[in-house]
Amino acid sequence: MVQVCVGRCTPVFKLLFQVSHTNEINVAVDKLQLIQQSWIELGRTRMNTAEYQALINRIRVLSAEFQALVNSPQKPEKSK
Repeated sequence: MVQVCVGRCTPVFKLLFQVSHTNEINVAVDKLQLIQQSWIELGRTRMNTAEYQALINRIRVLSAEFQALVNSPQKPEKSK
């Protein structure tokens, strides 16, 4: 596993548990995987190309969407 930050980090799995709905967790995990794949692809792409800029933009959008999912207020538990 690649360390995403330096210093005090909240583990990704802990952040994901703050998301209350299972479907939202799956969406967040999928987005995180897309972000990681995009970073890998970015490392293989030449700078100053349209593809490089498109990957940067994709990472920004996916990261913002991921952050919104993680920071969304928890939904109340449904009664059984």
